[in-house]
Amino acid sequence: MDSITYKKSQTGWILLGILPIVMLYIFLSYYYQWGDQPLSYEYMLIFIGVFGFILLIFYNLTIYIQGKTIHVKFGIGLIHIKIPIEKLHEAKMVKTPWWYGWGIRVTPQGMLYNVYGRDAVKVNYTGKGKTKTVLLGSAEPEELLKHIKQIQN
Repeated sequence: MDSITYKKSQTGWILLGILPIVMLYIFLSYYYQWGDQPLSYEYMLIFIGVFGFILLIFYNLTIYIQGKTIHVKFGIGLIHIKIPIEKLHEAKMVKTPWWYGWGIRVTPQGMLYNVYGRDAVKVNYTGKGKTKTVLLGSAEPEELLKHIKQIQN
């Protein structure tokens, strides 16, 4: 097994701050039966389950380089992409516009993976027979780009 030469995680503090409050509000609205049409037990469980699942999936983003592969993993790892360095064409730093937002997004520049901020590393590579572009959100894009260039050579 190859060793990890670079690893950085970003935590989505906004998501971690907002979703638990929403989940608590949903529970309290069921418990106290607020409103004219109170929330049923089943709907309360569904809503809390969905928001809890979203929280587990998107609470952080980890980018790491292991051997000759860049790994991008959201949350507990259900969303995990791998970019082999030998299929990499180009990597450069970019600043994404604010309207691209956070999370996983389709943008005019390619797929965006981030949890906060606007700094990213734009990577062009060949995957499944076609050229793909991804933007990897990073708190330290210079360091990520430096490690990508090191293993590319």
